[in-house]
Amino acid sequence: MSENIKNKTIEKEEGKKKISEKNLAVIITAGILAILLIVTAVISLVQAIAQDVWFDYFTSDLDDYIEMPDDYKNFKVNIDLAKAHDIDIDVTILNMLYEDKSETPLYGGSPVTSPITITAGDTVSIWYRGYILDEDGEKLYLDGMSNFTGNSPYALGIGSNGFVPGFELNLIGKNTGDSPKFEKITEGEINDGMVLYVSYSVPSATDASKVEKKSDVRLDLSEDLDAIYGASFKEKLMKLKIGAKADITSTLNDKSITYKDLTVSFATECEKNPIVIECYFPYDYSNNKDLRNETAYFEIYIDGVIVYDCPEFTDEYLKKKIEDKDINLTLDELNEYEGATLVEKYYAFAKKTMDDIYETSYDSLVETAIWNHFSSAVKVKKYPAAKVEEVFNTFIDDLSDQYLAYGGQAYDSTTGQYKTYDTLEAFIPAYLGLPSTTNWKTYLTEMAQSTVKERMIMYYLLREENLIPSEDKYKELLDEIHQEYLDEYIAQYLSYEGKTEDDYTEEEYAELVEDCREDILTYYTEEFYEMKVYYGIVADEFIDWPEVSTLDDRRAYPFDK
Repeated sequence: MSENIKNKTIEKEEGKKKISEKNLAVIITAGILAILLIVTAVISLVQAIAQDVWFDYFTSDLDDYIEMPDDYKNFKVNIDLAKAHDIDIDVTILNMLYEDKSETPLYGGSPVTSPITITAGDTVSIWYRGYILDEDGEKLYLDGMSNFTGNSPYALGIGSNGFVPGFELNLIGKNTGDSPKFEKITEGEINDGMVLYVSYSVPSATDASKVEKKSDVRLDLSEDLDAIYGASFKEKLMKLKIGAKADITSTLNDKSITYKDLTVSFATECEKNPIVIECYFPYDYSNNKDLRNETAYFEIYIDGVIVYDCPEFTDEYLKKKIEDKDINLTLDELNEYEGATLVEKYYAFAKKTMDDIYETSYDSLVETAIWNHFSSAVKVKKYPAAKVEEVFNTFIDDLSDQYLAYGGQAYDSTTGQYKTYDTLEAFIPAYLGLPSTTNWKTYLTEMAQSTVKERMIMYYLLREENLIPSEDKYKELLDEIHQEYLDEYIAQYLSYEGKTEDDYTEEEYAELVEDCREDILTYYTEEFYEMKVYYGIVADEFIDWPEVSTLDDRRAYPFDK
């Protein structure tokens, strides 16, 4: 029985068709292709996961990407802003009067032959030296705030806004006879009543092998110079002649110091009786941020005055300025403000204008400070690579548009001239003003990462604070953003063309508006407008979170707050 089964099995096997070599090759190839497709799909899936292609600001778990402080509403920010004060209005008015002074002078010059009282519009030649007071009331003379070592006095128009606020204003009413002239003594003997200006070389305080050159050093002989420069310093200094050069060796803190090639450039004898005026460094003073909103004092010596005919700020003057359209204000508008006279009304108008500017600037600066805070406080665990690449490509598209618009021209900082670049890759770093050591792709990638980080923070707050608007509310806010950009675009267009709405018929203006609407709504992507909507929602919410410190809180402003 088993033999029969065996024979039947053999017969069955022999009866089967054999697969041809050709068909076998097709089957093997198909199998390999299937495996390759699976591998490719797996690789693509892995890459997609790595790139976070499915990342969504609304639905992805943002805690996987950023680390937000636990108490993210509790923080402090500092802004460099100060409230407007009456003196700011007076400075503005003084500048208005200065602009209307006579073209030719009435009299005066340098030197002053008889006492002259300074008024608005005059040009005053002065020597000056500025200082602030420390916590103990001691003078701290300011670097770069003196022209004593210059070759000539400084010519200042009273009302030109050539100095920090209050400087010119507080010179008005001063008389040239109120102080002695500033005179440089360039030869002769040295005496105790002098102030010397010297230069010398000394070993570096940090590296004795190096020499530091000191120039225009002020030495007041009425002070204890030995305590500063070493024992016997003053005695040896007094033996010199003005204009002479010598080495002076003294002992300070048991160390011998040689002031090599010490030269007395010049001396003065008048620094004891200057005219002193008070002013302040404005909140946006750019030369030295540490001086912003600080009280300042200046010692002044008047060398000469050129007198001009300058108007007074009266109702008649103000009315004529308005009628001549020299002021962007009408009498009807001015009369809406409180005051018995036009001058009083103008002060009220100016104060309101400055307060409005302050409020607008305050919100803007606080908003920027808050974003800077979050940018620093929030740590990125990882970036959604696909979003970074998307923003990077947007930058490239924008730069490509600029490349075509400017015909490849960009400013070359090395030559100070415009240069035409043959390729987009060469144009981009020049257009961005990047140094040759900076890789522009790395730079744009970091910018893209910063943008994505800000968006993740924005959506985190939007979601965490339940600020996501309803569909109807979103459309309302989106329409407002569209209108805001449209209005700005139309205003820019009219300004460029030198026209107003009155220059068009009703139909022409409606057509212009529609053309502008199409331009502005297609210039920016819908994602851009979406971001603007959500950014506005978040900004309105977090503007009140921090404790804000202004310059009024951090500086010793000299005037009533």
